[in-house]
Order: sequence, then C-alpha cells, then structure tokens
Amino acid sequence: MKFKFDHHQDFQLEAINAIAGLFAGQPREEDIIRYGLQRRNS
Repeated sequence: MKFKFDHHQDFQLEAINAIAGLFAGQPREEDIIRYGLQRRNS
C-alpha cells in the first residue's frame, strides 16, 4: 500500500494538522535529554 499526499485535498491537510496538534506543548527530545543527564549536587 502506498500513500500519496495531495496538498489540494483539504481533508488531508486537516488530518495532518490534527496529528501534529497531538504533539503541541510536548517537550522537545533535546530538552528531555538535557534534563535527564543533569547531575544532582549532594
């Protein structure tokens, strides 16, 4: 099965925007890695 994107199809743009919206406000991967590698001073 092969999917073909056609930017002239409004329903395809709406579907892409809906999926992209799921990730809005989520931390970026490099932020997670940076915070995950910080040492605590004890």
